[in-house]
Amino acid sequence: MKITAVNGLEVILGQKLALAVTWHNGRVLQLSSGWRDRLPPACGLRPVQPVQPVQIVQTRQGKKIGKELARFEAGQPPDWPALPFAWEAFAQSDFQLRVLRTLHEQVGYGDLVTYGALAALAGFPRAARAVGSVMAKSPWSLLLPCHRVLAAGGHLGGFAGDVPLKAYLLRCEGHRLSGEGSRSRVFID
Repeated sequence: MKITAVNGLEVILGQKLALAVTWHNGRVLQLSSGWRDRLPPACGLRPVQPVQPVQIVQTRQGKKIGKELARFEAGQPPDWPALPFAWEAFAQSDFQLRVLRTLHEQVGYGDLVTYGALAALAGFPRAARAVGSVMAKSPWSLLLPCHRVLAAGGHLGGFAGDVPLKAYLLRCEGHRLSGEGSRSRVFID
């Protein structure tokens, strides 16, 4: 897919969610998700490399993301567009890169995986806690589905956006949950 050299911030609004895409030279530097009613500064934005000056942009890819976000929130599997992630801007080690790519390529819509299982899939079977650290810092939430990574026993664990947001994303994918907060559990059928 040919993408022009876009630089700036693109905000995409869903029914309850807001996504903020930071474009730099036509690549996705960061994609943050948060609650629509808590738009910047509390939209989950964590600057990776600020684009100066901040320019609000609208792209074809953003329009497609918006359409698929509506499907996602309606409980339908989205067909997210293939985006040019700036992997090297975040992944400072082979470990981080392998964990993120494994999550992106092997954990699909509606799938769940534990931190330990993701570590094993990425080739690091004893690195569950380190995988948790990578998930907490992921700059591409939702499209790189860190919400699908659970603590042992099906507990939600943490989430960079917030735990209620993680629960909402999992419910959008059809999962049933019990309890409150990080000790909530996902019912696995």
